[in-house]
Amino acid sequence: MPDKLEKFRRKLDAKRRAMLDDILACLESGDLTSLDISKLEGEVNRYRVRKGSIRIQFSLNAHRRAILIDVDFRGNAYR
Repeated sequence: MPDKLEKFRRKLDAKRRAMLDDILACLESGDLTSLDISKLEGEVNRYRVRKGSIRIQFSLNAHRRAILIDVDFRGNAYR
């Protein structure tokens, strides 16, 4: 996943890159209250963060730590 994340980050402009970094920092720290999070239907323990046109899919492990699954733009995120 880190390679895909870095490739996605390179596509973004500076403003979106900063926004993505803020979201990832919140996920890493466990502070999920400030994020727009929804559980994905039909999936067990899979969630998404929505910010603008960016979607980040993740799951939570037993220690309530976020495990990054996918990051993409809205049109491509659920394929």
